[in-house]
Amino acid sequence: MAKSAEKISEIEITIEHFSQLIRSAIRKTSPQIDLSDMDDIEQEVKIKIWREILKSEKEIHNFGSYIWKVTYTTTCRVMKKIFLQKKQLLLQRESTVSIEDIPQVLMHNPDRQYEKKELIELIRKAVDTLIESRRQVLKLYLIGMDLNEISEFFNWSDGKTRNLLSRGLADLRQGLFEKGIYNKESS
Repeated sequence: MAKSAEKISEIEITIEHFSQLIRSAIRKTSPQIDLSDMDDIEQEVKIKIWREILKSEKEIHNFGSYIWKVTYTTTCRVMKKIFLQKKQLLLQRESTVSIEDIPQVLMHNPDRQYEKKELIELIRKAVDTLIESRRQVLKLYLIGMDLNEISEFFNWSDGKTRNLLSRGLADLRQGLFEKGIYNKESS
């Protein structure tokens, strides 16, 4: 019993000693992570380390390297889980998007309901013709997400997201122009 309490105390001290390394490894593995996710991952890492040390019969010689590996794999696993949850939420949100969800900027003359519905359907069809990455970014943008939210959702840099959105909007304008819906001189 005394040996077990001694081992637990040793584990607590070691984990506390390496807590800065854990946070650093989480931040390097997933630089765009928010604080609440960071805390959740840190807690999972500490629990995993506890379990591994308690069940392990062999001695760990390079504890820093071991903690880095456990932190990296746990962070990747948790971030994948978060990404899949966000993707599922997006798919649910995308399937329930109604005509009213598209920003008013795209609504041309709000007095004519039929024309609005027709225009929105044409815009949807034009968006669906875009390449996958631009289409994904544009759909999120059209349902109200800003650049930071889209970047975080896909775990992309702001530059990549801004570029895909810009190109997607340009492709959308071109597609609408070719259908006679968009007038380049009016923008």
